[in-house]
Amino acid sequence: MLNPGDYAYDKKNNERVQIISANEVWGFTSYKVYNPISQTVYKLSADALAVSKADTQNESYLRYVAMLSKIKNETSGGVLSKLSNGIIPLPHQRYVLNRAISSNNIRYILADEVGLGKTIEAGLIIKELKARGLVKRVLVVCPTGLVTQWSAEMKEKFGEKFNVILPDEYATIRKILDSEDVYSQFDQVISPMDSIKPLERRAGWTEERIEKHNEERIYSIISSGWDLVIIDEAHRVAGSSGEVARHKLGCLLASASPYLLLLTATPHNGKTEPFLRLVRLADEKAFPNYKGTVKQ
Repeated sequence: MLNPGDYAYDKKNNERVQIISANEVWGFTSYKVYNPISQTVYKLSADALAVSKADTQNESYLRYVAMLSKIKNETSGGVLSKLSNGIIPLPHQRYVLNRAISSNNIRYILADEVGLGKTIEAGLIIKELKARGLVKRVLVVCPTGLVTQWSAEMKEKFGEKFNVILPDEYATIRKILDSEDVYSQFDQVISPMDSIKPLERRAGWTEERIEKHNEERIYSIISSGWDLVIIDEAHRVAGSSGEVARHKLGCLLASASPYLLLLTATPHNGKTEPFLRLVRLADEKAFPNYKGTVKQ
């Protein structure tokens, strides 16, 4: 079985591809691959791949080497995306970008202090992952008061158009699109945190209505095939306990995408258990228990 990072040949196109992830269901293995020649990401069955051989006479391989050489010559620090006209990244922001793309496991907590540009760092990572063909569908979840800021900064500084889905507009969008699956209609979405958190009870609502609400908002958004999920003010989804609605939302979102960015200026509020829950959103196996986060 091929592993992420391995190279193989796409038999149909006779082109060299890199394995991004592998999925095995009921004995059937499929792979998500990146084609550096077409700069696209797509899925292939195991039968459609051949083990890569360093055959310098192969035309596709020579094209790949030539393109790789060109990329290395024209870029700095291994970054493929062009810097946006609206910003000049600060050294610490470039460091975050380089650190984030240094491995295939892009699940990080960005914990810079207030004012140091965590949104800019997230935007740089989005642009780079898109330039590499690794992401297409991006979801940003943030407090209601930050929705406009996120939308404006992504557009002005990075040229990235995000569709804002607010709770009072959900029904209208569904009618216009004539689809129950609202979130899958857009590749880049910003949604307020509290508008999609699971409801457990509400005055005057029956259990059936609550279940329908959760299915429409929560389960549709986490089942929309996101490539990257970003949660701003992520300490809010750490919760005072593992049972609160926001933490349930954090767990659902963290499992809905292979890539995850958690942005917070206060990752640790002095209490160990919320910090542990936050870290485990990015990496479930980070610590065996809360004692593992305390220096002995």
